[in-house]
Amino acid sequence: MNRWKFYRKLYLTAGLLFCALTLFLSIETAPCQVMASSVFTSSGLTETDLTVVMHTLLPVRQEEIAREVIKKHRNINNPRGQAFYSLKLYRTGVHYHLHILYDTIRCDASGRLL
Repeated sequence: MNRWKFYRKLYLTAGLLFCALTLFLSIETAPCQVMASSVFTSSGLTETDLTVVMHTLLPVRQEEIAREVIKKHRNINNPRGQAFYSLKLYRTGVHYHLHILYDTIRCDASGRLL
């Protein structure tokens, strides 16, 4: 009887660890996603606000995220004039839906932080 309880706890613990690892890896392997964007233009100046879900729980380098997101955005939408970006970063989709903001970044068209 004691052996049965031991194996039951062992399998339950191993199953929970496997589920947690699978959830963590599924979050980490998803690419960055732009959830919303707003573009404000005036003569010679374009300011773009992007809401980005990073899909990561690990620490991130803000310059790398900024370069990656801006590069993808510029491939789709070419800016007119001098461009500035404001990125609102959320860690996961759950954080986005619960409005738990991770950070806000302002950068130029090359991805350098201002």
